[in-house]
Amino acid sequence: VSEIIGWPVFQFLSHWPALEELCHQQSEWSEPGVQIDLPLENDRVGERIFNLRVSPLRDNRGRLTGRVMIWRDITDVRRAEEKLRKLSRAVEQSGSAIIITDLDGYIEFVNPAFTQITGYTLEEAIGQHTRLLKSGEHSPEFYRELWETIGRGEVWHGEMINRKKDGRLYWEAATISPVKDEEGRITHYLAIKEDITERKRIEAALVQEQLKSEGLLRNILPAAIVDEMKEHGRVEPVFFESASIMFTDFVNFTATAELMEPKALVDNLDRYFTAFDIIVEKYGLEKLKTIGDGYMCVSGVPVPKDTHAVDAVRAAIEILDFTKQEKEKRQQAGQPYWEVRIGISSGPVIAGIIGWRKYAYDVWGDTVVVASRMESSGVTGRVNISKSTYELVKEQFDCTYRGEMYAKHKGKIAMYLVNSPPGSSPSVDDARIATTQAASVSN
Repeated sequence: VSEIIGWPVFQFLSHWPALEELCHQQSEWSEPGVQIDLPLENDRVGERIFNLRVSPLRDNRGRLTGRVMIWRDITDVRRAEEKLRKLSRAVEQSGSAIIITDLDGYIEFVNPAFTQITGYTLEEAIGQHTRLLKSGEHSPEFYRELWETIGRGEVWHGEMINRKKDGRLYWEAATISPVKDEEGRITHYLAIKEDITERKRIEAALVQEQLKSEGLLRNILPAAIVDEMKEHGRVEPVFFESASIMFTDFVNFTATAELMEPKALVDNLDRYFTAFDIIVEKYGLEKLKTIGDGYMCVSGVPVPKDTHAVDAVRAAIEILDFTKQEKEKRQQAGQPYWEVRIGISSGPVIAGIIGWRKYAYDVWGDTVVVASRMESSGVTGRVNISKSTYELVKEQFDCTYRGEMYAKHKGKIAMYLVNSPPGSSPSVDDARIATTQAASVSN
């Protein structure tokens, strides 16, 4: 201080040109005192904001003898005020609902977005407890966990269903944080919430579409193959040491089909093949495809099992029982009917996916060829099996040896006819078929 006493004020203020100019003007001021905020800048400290207070200094006769100039550096105060203004504008203009409550959950502040989302005005919300929005869709444990989390001074993140003023439910994503004072004590809670009802609706629709797509895919491919495709993006061909292949074919199909209207023909095929689907699923077989009036399935693929041959024969017998039952009903009604031949062979096969745009799960190998020949060389209304299948089922089924029969491109092959057990009847009825067809359409 002693270094500047007696200096001309203008010399002292030479680093602050704007303040120096103000002092020059001071001699012309007539007011008893002036207070003003000045932004001042120099090369050493940059821009600062000062609050300048100028008061006249008079002697005991009231004559002006000087002036008292008091200035305070209020730069940090003004910057803090600007930050608060920005924060206030951000809160007011935010698209998310912002709520401040006391420690008991009573609302002290909400922003306009809260009103837009919930329908409650500021006046209606202030002083109310947050349970004002409670929907009743969550358990007491849900809210207990929320309050315990923020009560420990931690941030809670989650989604919840709340209720608007008009009673409608809506989904919201919420982040609730404790507000602490300088000593670390929790004084309030701050909630930032976003209405995600539309997002939830879209997500639910996407899940439904995904389930439909997966359902369609599982109708085309075995479940294990679908899972492998989802996990790896492709399916590797697999060799199965032993499986059973079944072919069925309607007898005199072409001649009968010519007498039927197209829609009636397709409806009848659908009825028969739906029944076949139900039966093969019952015994754990996989349907591979239908070719015209032919039906092909496999047992022991893609999931190997020791009972593949027995399960295939059981399914074949039940398919025969169904076609016999249908024959009786249609004969009585004077309607056309079909009888069926069934052939089964067991042995090694290779299974895998073929095609790119339209997937198809299929099997290859000599076992497939022999099974096809068992069907084409079979007997109407009977199950014709190869020797390899006979060796696997002879302890469970009574079979009649047919001898070695000629099969196209295979020469003579030993064949056996399975004798259906007495009193057997199909587990498929009209109601079951109708229900399965309806489910297929809805999928």
